[in-house]
Amino acid sequence: MAQIELRLSAKTDKITGLNEVLVRFYEGSKFNLRSKTGIFVSTKHFEFYINREATEKKGIKIKTKDITATRSEAEKKGYVLLDRGIIVSNGIVENEDKKIHDLAIKKAKELCEHIINSFNESDRNSISSDWLKITIDKYQNPSKYQEKEIEKPSFFQIFETFLNEKASSDSWIKNYRVLFRTLARWEAYTIFKKDKNFKLDVDTIRREHIVDFKEYLRTEKTLSESYPKFFEKILKDYPVEIGTKRKSPKLVNRGHNTLVSTLKKLKAFFSWLNKTERSKNMPFLGFEIGSEKYGTPIALTLDELSTIAKYDFSKNPNLDTIRDIFIFQCLVGCRISDYLSLTPKNISNGYLFYIQDKTKNKTPKTVRVPLHSHALALIEKYKGVDPQGRLFPFLTAQRYNDNLKVIFKICNIDRTVIVLDPTGKSIPKPLYEEAINHIARKTFCSTLFGNKTDRDVIAKMSGHSPGSKAFNRYIDINDNTLEEAIEVFDIK
Repeated sequence: MAQIELRLSAKTDKITGLNEVLVRFYEGSKFNLRSKTGIFVSTKHFEFYINREATEKKGIKIKTKDITATRSEAEKKGYVLLDRGIIVSNGIVENEDKKIHDLAIKKAKELCEHIINSFNESDRNSISSDWLKITIDKYQNPSKYQEKEIEKPSFFQIFETFLNEKASSDSWIKNYRVLFRTLARWEAYTIFKKDKNFKLDVDTIRREHIVDFKEYLRTEKTLSESYPKFFEKILKDYPVEIGTKRKSPKLVNRGHNTLVSTLKKLKAFFSWLNKTERSKNMPFLGFEIGSEKYGTPIALTLDELSTIAKYDFSKNPNLDTIRDIFIFQCLVGCRISDYLSLTPKNISNGYLFYIQDKTKNKTPKTVRVPLHSHALALIEKYKGVDPQGRLFPFLTAQRYNDNLKVIFKICNIDRTVIVLDPTGKSIPKPLYEEAINHIARKTFCSTLFGNKTDRDVIAKMSGHSPGSKAFNRYIDINDNTLEEAIEVFDIK
């Protein structure tokens, strides 16, 4: 049977004048462990058991009632003491000294019970030489041994993990960071106007929140005009987890397709949470996102392209450069995300070679485009001009688009085109108002297809995947092809 003995250290604390109580734990010859207890008492409050046999051999008689004695009492009476003893609280007067030692007795009793209980619950084979010290420390400092609750990462920290794990291209990351920042603004606005306790949490977002977020996407521009000071603040102070250094964006009205694509991105995030078992929450269950609505992509005719290529912009060097950049893009058909990073290293033996940014992290595809003589002339014209070593001295994509509108208008590229407004309604507009860099890619594909170039050849040069819906829109059959086809009815 396990036994516990209390002993008293001979070392007295110089400040308090107290001695520490020690403990010995043993079970026959199996265990014999010792440790400090952290309990301190005065020597007059610790009585040792009297060694009756040794004392009586000295010829000293011991009263029957005397079982323990302090060291000072033993010295006076000549008692021989054992090493073990008990804590006592002498006197009936309630004073500070009595309170201290009453508490010491209580602590010692509880500690001994804890040691015995821990021993009974332990595997005997696992008890080591420091078991007693650890058992006492666990009793006195339980917080040290409590399993610390793992702090749940915030919504934005998890979103950042998603971006790092799923990133397929730089443009993919940029698009998702737009969603990232929009969610942060929605959270801030919801706290500001609807629910001060609201917090984005992957486990608590519900279907009704998705509905509310969709409405926020639709009306954010209007809300920013109603609460300008609030939005000025949240456009600058994003959550720390986002860590954006981006300048405050200019909020714009979102069209139907932007709403759909944004919600699809958010749904993809929750699908990833489910697949990686980070959350079982499915807020999109039963929520109908809808699908994008596309009009016919706009392409320039060869006459329009020639008009722009031949126009004299010598009095405006900036527009002259932008025009050249656009013409080259029409001649190679690459996306703006790829175009912005092209350097002379992408040119070899009269071909343009590049790996599409959109697919480089998934299924890298090298695109090869033979260069037209005009394209080669433009490369030579701007050789060594860009300080960053690129083929052309680019502006930002937005400034590129803004200048294209000016160029198209100057060149009278004003035929009426049908476009979809933000609500999905078809409306007529002059082409120059819709001028953007992506028209170059459409023009490349459409022009080649109109010249009876095989679809697979075009896709090889544009980098489109087989069966791509976008590609099918790009090669929409033009009027000349329709007119030639109908001539088959040669009725005379």
